[in-house]
Amino acid sequence: MKTQKLNVFNIGVTFLTMSLASQLVSYKQRNQAITAEKEQLEERVEVLEALVKSLGGTLPNAEEVAANQEKLAAEKAEAEKAAAAAEERAIAAALVGGSDGKKKGMLI
Repeated sequence: MKTQKLNVFNIGVTFLTMSLASQLVSYKQRNQAITAEKEQLEERVEVLEALVKSLGGTLPNAEEVAANQEKLAAEKAEAEKAAAAAEERAIAAALVGGSDGKKKGMLI
């Protein structure tokens, strides 16, 4: 760099390169940490599955898990619809009921 003439472009490119390199190192370290955590969790799951089997239990298969997830998703959707309907009723009641109270207050 001593032989090159320093200008704004060279400084900008250098800064950008260093910034991207530090981000790359950061993401690589984060990826390694997540991968290590995932491997540790997989080992724990294997131990728990072995424990369940040794105690005489059965493990659910993929179809049962998918059916349970669909059931939970449907229940969650129904709960969200009920909450939205209740909120709409509350808003409608506030709009209708609130105007009468204001008029009565102005008369007194």
